[in-house]
Amino acid sequence: MIKVLHIFGKMNHGGAEMRTIELMPYLRQRGIRLDFCTLSNDTAPGSLDSLIKQHGGDVLQCPLKLQPWSFHHRLKNILKEGNYDAVHSHVFMFSGYVAFIAKQANIRSRVVHFRTTSDGGKKRNFSRKGYNKAMHYLVDKYATDILAVCIGAMEVGWRVDWRQDPRCKIVYNGIDVSKFQRKKDISSEVRCDLNLPQQSKLVVCVGRLIPDKSQNVLIDAAPEILGCNPDTHVLFVGDGPERSSLSDKVVRTSLEQRIHFLGTRTDVPELLLASDCFVLPSKREGLPGVVLEALMANLPVVATDLPGVREIQNYAPHVKIVPFGDSHALAREVSKSLCRNEHLHIHDRFYEAFDLKTCAEKLADVYEESLEG
Repeated sequence: MIKVLHIFGKMNHGGAEMRTIELMPYLRQRGIRLDFCTLSNDTAPGSLDSLIKQHGGDVLQCPLKLQPWSFHHRLKNILKEGNYDAVHSHVFMFSGYVAFIAKQANIRSRVVHFRTTSDGGKKRNFSRKGYNKAMHYLVDKYATDILAVCIGAMEVGWRVDWRQDPRCKIVYNGIDVSKFQRKKDISSEVRCDLNLPQQSKLVVCVGRLIPDKSQNVLIDAAPEILGCNPDTHVLFVGDGPERSSLSDKVVRTSLEQRIHFLGTRTDVPELLLASDCFVLPSKREGLPGVVLEALMANLPVVATDLPGVREIQNYAPHVKIVPFGDSHALAREVSKSLCRNEHLHIHDRFYEAFDLKTCAEKLADVYEESLEG
């Protein structure tokens, strides 16, 4: 059994952590066990802990900021005591330091994984540039494998000429296709559950309510969308610190009866299958998994012009891309999709590229080849 420790900053129910948990049953078939370690200062049990343990993994904590002076020692001890064969780090440039510690703990396979096209909007001042340069050096020196969810993330996190580095591989996020099989009467059931008219059109946006997700742009576009499609309702799925300000914005525009905040949901596949259009208004993303999920549900997608979205568009040309922050362009494309009133046929090559099993097989190959080398 190959033991791999995946390291995240914190555990989010809808983020990369959940995508990784979904791989666990497939990787276990290849003789690979995944454990998870979070660097967050929040040491309370997380909502994903039971799911990880259900799949045979363990959840560890190594808070970074509570005692930064002892972080190196604590993480090194976790790696040694766990007898891990591989460390797989998802914490952007800080992964360089994680790889350095893993090398000191004699971990043979040290995987650095870039999942975003930015470092969270942090200011590019002198100290930040110095930090990034130091971490880049550590990645170069100590990483045995460098992965990214899309080409844009690889070029930002690593370098533009990444193809010259044999350690580099693009591994797309995988989606469980079986969750998006269309069910009879699902549209009617969802509308009844939400207490919405059966004839209503549903525009859905899934994501944490944080500034980078820019849900305010869709709210700005809503009056124009409703002007063309009066029976439309907009659904925001997810929660976060921006909920209050976004709700206030909806009240100011008198759209409380048409825009609905559903909070965190466990039935996202059903909501997507019942909807008529999906919107991604984000400012930053890596390879947006919610776009992949919407396409698995055969939904029309209108999304911000981002590197990861353009890469998905190579496999699903009907994805409509609009400039970031342009609420009028967003409204026009959404309105066109609603008027067409059709669910789309997705080509087989899309399913082949983004299937969960494909992602699991690629990751298993990375671990096995690294340990054999």
